[in-house]
Amino acid sequence: SSSAVILSGDSHEGSSPSSSSELPPDTTCCKVKESSSSVVLVSSSSAVVPESSSSAVAPKSSSSATPASSSSAKSIIGNMLWDGYNDRGEGQVETGGDSRTSGYWYQFNDGDNGGTSALQFPSDVDTLIYGSPFPELIKKRHGIELGVKFGEGYEKPYAGVAFNVWNEEQEGGSVSPWGGICLQYKSSIDFEIELGLEDGAIPTMGSCSFVASVPASTSEKISDFVWEKFKNNCGAGVSPDLTDALKKVASVRLKFSGAAGTTGDFLIQRIGAVGMCRDMIPAGP
Repeated sequence: SSSAVILSGDSHEGSSPSSSSELPPDTTCCKVKESSSSVVLVSSSSAVVPESSSSAVAPKSSSSATPASSSSAKSIIGNMLWDGYNDRGEGQVETGGDSRTSGYWYQFNDGDNGGTSALQFPSDVDTLIYGSPFPELIKKRHGIELGVKFGEGYEKPYAGVAFNVWNEEQEGGSVSPWGGICLQYKSSIDFEIELGLEDGAIPTMGSCSFVASVPASTSEKISDFVWEKFKNNCGAGVSPDLTDALKKVASVRLKFSGAAGTTGDFLIQRIGAVGMCRDMIPAGP
């Protein structure tokens, strides 16, 4: 097999591939913009395609969603779906957020905690490309196909991929009507879907979060993870309310963990609201 390129450094925290700004690994505590406007989710069954984006094609039966009645409200797509075959080289999940910065895939790892874990990109993908390697990776693999190597330096090594729901400042949005998260994937190791919350959304949570466990699968499979499957990992004595958390989701993270020195590999073909991964036929072969 071809050699893999290991990235242990820069994490592109959801910014456009054309952006020259780079953020450190696992920078999930980005400054949150002050806003007095409410964040709502359009309950329409159709997808809104931002004008500046050409990624993820909506199902054929879809029509434009009706914006929220309030001029200050933010509209998040209710039937969110990203499909690697229909990404069109953008590397972006259409969420209905700021089309310039929301939804872009980025990587994170345990570097901020002193760890050395890293994702391994295929050797035919230019990881030094200006901006982000994800558009090229998705174009060539019709999905996010990566290896992961867990390193020394942190007691619980981890690395993964993520996208921001509303913007790169990680302002939270209400994702409750998604019903949960669907995936079409395969992975040699178990992993978690983690909901990254807006900074300070639930002060009692500290650094813990809500996660759903995803089992390893040697072949591609489609699974729905309804919100009821998401449990907090805060430990005894802390019982945050999931309903409150779903109102302030800033990012969706696919987090892979393992013992130092071990490796794994995975492919993410689709991610979306519950049921959406079953509703589209890939445009490719």
